[in-house]
Amino acid sequence: MRDRIDDGLIGDFSERAIWAELEGLRGGDTMRDSRRFVAGLKAGRERRGQWLARWRGLVPASGLAVAAAALLLTRPEPVAETLRTQVGEMRRETLGDGTIVLLNTDTRMRVTFRDDGREVVLLAGQARFDVAHDAARPFRVSAGAMTVTAVGTAFDVVALPSRTAVTLIEGKVLVRTDDRVGTVRSRPNLLTPGQQMTIMAGRLSPPRSARLDAALAWQRSYIDLGDMSLTEALDEVNRYSRTKIVVDTPGLDSEEIGGVFKAGDVDAVVEALSAYFELKVIHRDPDKIVLGRARAHDPITAAGSNIGS
Repeated sequence: MRDRIDDGLIGDFSERAIWAELEGLRGGDTMRDSRRFVAGLKAGRERRGQWLARWRGLVPASGLAVAAAALLLTRPEPVAETLRTQVGEMRRETLGDGTIVLLNTDTRMRVTFRDDGREVVLLAGQARFDVAHDAARPFRVSAGAMTVTAVGTAFDVVALPSRTAVTLIEGKVLVRTDDRVGTVRSRPNLLTPGQQMTIMAGRLSPPRSARLDAALAWQRSYIDLGDMSLTEALDEVNRYSRTKIVVDTPGLDSEEIGGVFKAGDVDAVVEALSAYFELKVIHRDPDKIVLGRARAHDPITAAGSNIGS
């Protein structure tokens, strides 16, 4: 057939003659594949037509609610992201909305962004938040029973076993508390820059002026122990090191101390406590340093009394 086409004789062929020439192709694999492909396209068009007919029938009856339900069914669930630091580590993170978070030592938080809000749960530790402005999506940080709400501002939140606190650096935030099941809420408190609120023993303090240099000292890798009891000071110091300091002397827990120390410098703190309270190192290993008042017959090894060892 190709020869006859090349000779310009295609016009002499009738339709019957052409199909006679192509008869050998009718049952071939190529033709069978082509028929299946065309049949598939036709079936797909029919299914889409049936779906559209059903959809057109639903919309007048249910209105926009059906469309909204369809969008909700196809909208992906928000993804929660967990951020954490190890003991002695400090890290800066930029969230998806542009908010900058500085995580202190031994900190763990869960971040979830939704269309109507930005949620952070501070599970443990401490962080500073420089919040990207977005009036349509408030930024909320929950720490224990405390919830801090901001639109665009900078604030510090700490969540420790002994206390939970928020310190406002700039802008404005609303602070409220929940009970254990989240059904009883305090009236929101509006903080202004330089103010702090604290939860201790389950009670929320009123807004009060804070020493910003002390509250934010950790951001310069220092810890300020001013106006802290010995118990609070040890909790603060021990966050930054795997070697924990223990004072084994009754009656000192509520004693106030002071001082500014490099975060993680346990030897400097041990030396200061030893001098201030007239204590001795009675035990030391990689995990723990125990301070106490030596009794007359207590053996104190040279290694144990040498703070720098």
